[in-house]
Amino acid sequence: MTLLFRPHGLLGLKPPMVFQEFVNHGGVIFKVYVVGNYVQCVRRKSLPYILPEEHHPFPFVIFSHVSNTPWHNPEDIKYYEHLKAAELPPWSFLEKIAKGLRKATRLHLFNFGIIRDANACNTYFIIDIN
Repeated sequence: MTLLFRPHGLLGLKPPMVFQEFVNHGGVIFKVYVVGNYVQCVRRKSLPYILPEEHHPFPFVIFSHVSNTPWHNPEDIKYYEHLKAAELPPWSFLEKIAKGLRKATRLHLFNFGIIRDANACNTYFIIDIN
């Protein structure tokens, strides 16, 4: 995954590519699993908070991967505590999204990722549906 800060950062990349707007979300993604009417939400590690583009000297930053692997060092444990403290989205909100996606996709077994905008705590984005 590559985060672009300036258009000329595209010059260093090779197709194929998929573009998606980046929203700072505090390093936490909420994974929502749906089986029929059953909905379960869990917290997962995600990309860290990124400083605004004007603070970056380079046109892009490359992230090799974001891992959900076990925690091995003190920084990981500190991050794990941050992850555990992240407030889940309101349950009724998640159920409404799940119901709407179930109706729109006609699927009864799927999951989706949702993030909370770090700069507007009541703003959420669905970032993938599987």
